[in-house]
Amino acid sequence: MDHCVFIQANDKQWLGALVAEYALRRNSQHNDSFDIRIMPYDDFPFLKAREGDHYLRDGDKREWVRDDLQSFTPTRFLPPQLMNYQGRSVVIDPDVFAIADIWELL
Repeated sequence: MDHCVFIQANDKQWLGALVAEYALRRNSQHNDSFDIRIMPYDDFPFLKAREGDHYLRDGDKREWVRDDLQSFTPTRFLPPQLMNYQGRSVVIDPDVFAIADIWELL
């Protein structure tokens, strides 16, 4: 499909991702025009490979751990590749709940 909403998620925020998906569908009149894909942390081995590594955030070195609420952040750059560089997408965190039709953004 040429239009997709990607929801980033990890184990701690899986329920939020499901609620976000529900809200997107509930508030859209164009449900047959776009896909919704939840992007689970475990589906991306490159994230697991970095566990324990250190990175710079706000001037401090921090350890990369899967239990961080934002451990899925690097996946926000993957949708073009996941869609074979075709179409349009929106990427949201699992705590974003639609109150209007997402189609306007797609």
